Amino acid sequence: MGRQIQVAVKVLDLDRFPTKMDDFLKEAAIMNALDHPDIVRLYGVCVASKCLRLVTELAPLRSLLECLREPDLRTSFPVSTLHSFAIQIARGMSYLEEERLVHRDLAARNILVFAKDRVKIGDFGLSRALQLGKSYYQTNFNANLRLPIAWCALEAIHELRFTSASDVWSYGVTLWEMFTYGFVPWAGLSGRQILEAVDVPNCQRLSQPDACPDAVFDAVMRSCWNHEPTSRPTFAQLTDVSQKTCFSYFTNINGSFVCVCVCVCVCVCVCMYIPVLFLLQLAHSSYNICKNRLITCHLFQLLDVVRQIYCPNVQVKDIPSNISHFLPGV
Repeated sequence: MGRQIQVAVKVLDLDRFPTKMDDFLKEAAIMNALDHPDIVRLYGVCVASKCLRLVTELAPLRSLLECLREPDLRTSFPVSTLHSFAIQIARGMSYLEEERLVHRDLAARNILVFAKDRVKIGDFGLSRALQLGKSYYQTNFNANLRLPIAWCALEAIHELRFTSASDVWSYGVTLWEMFTYGFVPWAGLSGRQILEAVDVPNCQRLSQPDACPDAVFDAVMRSCWNHEPTSRPTFAQLTDVSQKTCFSYFTNINGSFVCVCVCVCVCVCVCMYIPVLFLLQLAHSSYNICKNRLITCHLFQLLDVVRQIYCPNVQVKDIPSNISHFLPGV
């Protein structure tokens, strides 16, 4: 008997939405062709007389947007985790790029959280496969067309032309959502106002979120919003750049922070009277330490020794002169 797993079920009521059946089946066909660890997995499709069901992996923590906006969960997603999410999303989108698929609705609401360090790309309802010989998917204007303007590239708005490059633009906006912890891009503006803001001659872009490192904003997000689609990086390039900016961020953390952490650890150990073997003879008026003699050193002593070696001209106050009682046998 097979193991039981929890699943997510997307249901289409054919009585209420009879015209949506084709799109629903297209979504199922696209998901069925995908096989990547950073993309939500399809388990199957159930066809009934009055409804269709799409059965997929269950994301226990819901969408990334919901998690980022939840006060109790927000602390579980520090900048380091957001860096990791950015890489995971770029990897998944790079796979779609290789498979000649455009997502067309990449946003934090469609990134599903499977663990506090694991996300996957979901919701392929608007996704389309590119036809042979074509590098874009183009649709026609109609009354039912609803575009997420705040996430759309300019060519997608003007010409309804969608490519991996237009997905790259959406990826930049998705990162902006992540590093603002769920803010709405271009909040308060209508679709027309957003278009006027980002298009020539204004060429405005979303501002750098407070939590977003400079390297991520400059090297990744802003590059996604180049006016010309051909000037934007590919997802393969974004994966590489995201990994490099992540490494750079952690290796360039303020050195004083690291030093403080090390000093705190040393001080804690010393305060616990850990035996210290001094290999050099250190002379001090307050106490005598002999070469190769195993002693127990107090915090005051260690700080004073360090001061003598590295900062001989700095006078440290409040070090007791009768410190010998800290040194049994000296």
